[in-house]
Amino acid sequence: MDPKLFKAAMTGDLHFLESLNEDDNSNFLCQVTPKKNTVLHVAAEFHQSEFVQAVTHRCPLLFQSGNANGDTPLHVAAKVGCCEIVGYFISHAQTLQVDVESGHVDESHKKKELLRIVNVDKDTALHCATRNGHYQSVKLLLEADLELSNLINNADESPLYLATSRDFRDISELILNASPSSSSHVGPNGITALHAAVYSESQRVLLGHFFFKGSKEAFLQPKVSTEKEFMEILLEKKPNIIRERDNLGWTALHYAAGFGLAELVRQFLNHDSFVAYVLDNDGESALHIAAYYGEINSIKEMIKSCPDICDLTNHKGQTALHLAILGGHENVVKYILKTPGLKCLINEPDKDGNTPLHMSIIFKDYRIMHMLARDERVDIGATNKENVTAYDIFYGSNERKWGFGAERVRYLLKYYRGIQGVQQRISTSNLKQPPVDTRSSSSLNTESMDNADKLDFIKRKSLETNLLVAMLVATVTFAAAFTMPGGYQSQGADQGLANLTEKAAFKAFVIFNTTAFFFSVISVFLQLKLSPKYRTQAQIRYMNVAELCTSFAIIGMVLAFISGMQVVLAKSIGLAITAYVMAGFLALSYTVVGFADPTTYTGIPCIDRLDSLLYLRTTLTYTDIPLLSVWELEILGVCPLRAYSQNT
Repeated sequence: MDPKLFKAAMTGDLHFLESLNEDDNSNFLCQVTPKKNTVLHVAAEFHQSEFVQAVTHRCPLLFQSGNANGDTPLHVAAKVGCCEIVGYFISHAQTLQVDVESGHVDESHKKKELLRIVNVDKDTALHCATRNGHYQSVKLLLEADLELSNLINNADESPLYLATSRDFRDISELILNASPSSSSHVGPNGITALHAAVYSESQRVLLGHFFFKGSKEAFLQPKVSTEKEFMEILLEKKPNIIRERDNLGWTALHYAAGFGLAELVRQFLNHDSFVAYVLDNDGESALHIAAYYGEINSIKEMIKSCPDICDLTNHKGQTALHLAILGGHENVVKYILKTPGLKCLINEPDKDGNTPLHMSIIFKDYRIMHMLARDERVDIGATNKENVTAYDIFYGSNERKWGFGAERVRYLLKYYRGIQGVQQRISTSNLKQPPVDTRSSSSLNTESMDNADKLDFIKRKSLETNLLVAMLVATVTFAAAFTMPGGYQSQGADQGLANLTEKAAFKAFVIFNTTAFFFSVISVFLQLKLSPKYRTQAQIRYMNVAELCTSFAIIGMVLAFISGMQVVLAKSIGLAITAYVMAGFLALSYTVVGFADPTTYTGIPCIDRLDSLLYLRTTLTYTDIPLLSVWELEILGVCPLRAYSQNT
């Protein structure tokens, strides 16, 4: 395109147009940019309304010209929200000349045909205006052709869906009120405008934005409805939309329940309570979804509106209680146990015969195990279709269960083992196993161990190191208690007493040294003074507590050292400050290393957290899923609901 022409289109220079000869108009004004934009595209992009009108008058055919993306000047004007140019193009479409071939023309039909021109993505001008939140442009286009609201693009997006998904509630209401019957509400992957509205509300709540976002021109419009009022309008105009399912089989109620939007759940059920019984592709109702994601308020609303909904099971025969355990939500399990109307779920087996107690043990959630095992209504001795009790599953796992939570569960379940469990214990006992050469711990080859044995070996080594450090700290602090800084008085009535007892630094030394000594003694006690029969198990069970006590002891010892230096170097401030500087540098280094250390809590050397998760993805089984959070599973691309179904 000629640089002068391009600049004139950008700035709206009408004098430049007037300087052109009429004979040169057609060729000169039809020049295009590398993206095939005509002078009308450029002028529309920069809101040059008068320039657009002048060029259209000279070259009417430019109105229908598309660029490389198939966008006409009307598309561009709708994208940038220049309602003046949009209105002019709509009027221009009505002033067509008579069709030469037929001798007449249906101006209304021809006008609509021009307004419905699509680009390469099959976006109309209405799609462009809606996607960018331009209320006035949307209004003009709908007034010119209501059928535009029923056209969808290549992504299966209707204008109504685009408005709700972008949270342009004023535009959504405009489309609904203008053409409630003919307007399409579909979106990609079977998602409807109602699904999109629910998701927009969940994002608003999640981000704490409890205010209307609206389009870019919302401040020019009358009062916009609240989310509840908008949902009522949408359900009133399209009453059957609430039962429509997406490609997962989820209705809008499934999403509202999963997001914890209890008010929307109540509103949907008041409109059509039958939607609570709609199942997704895996046979899961909205109640299952709410239980899996731990949304108690959503569960309460559904139980209140449809008391018998608790009888619904998925394709695996699992109830809402099974799904709450699968999701690891202790609060939902507690609510179900306390609700009299839901007691039928407590011992309900799935198609494999697994009760909720079996399920909690399969997924290794010790808090839920303990909660269920303590409830007198739970049948602890129930067996599944493999004739296995909950304790048999608990004992039969290869994982070493030496933690405090596991021990509490073992105590509650140990009297309810089945005959299958007894057979398993006999088969794995020394009675049925060949003798094995006794080897010292120093000759163990960790490469030949399974994962559980490796873990135990590492823990034992950690215990030995922690015990050694704790005893060393106890020895040092004990010796320091009888070699006080400043020495003792050698004569007089106070003979044998410390010389510097009145100084604050000395008192701090005594406090910190005593603290370090007693914490180190507690750590040693936890690792030595235990039942000989279960010493290793108990040591590992309290290993974390012992390590914490040892850490406190080390900190106390360092602070005692600093205080002691302050006492004896009171007259040399520089040397005393050196001790503080070194201690601060030590603490800072420890903090920096803690943040920079690429080893995560999983103990897997990796570059970052994501690498660790990717490592877990290749090593964990589906029964390990509760060890990960929902967001970590999102990173891994694992859906526990689907994963468990596939695994079983």
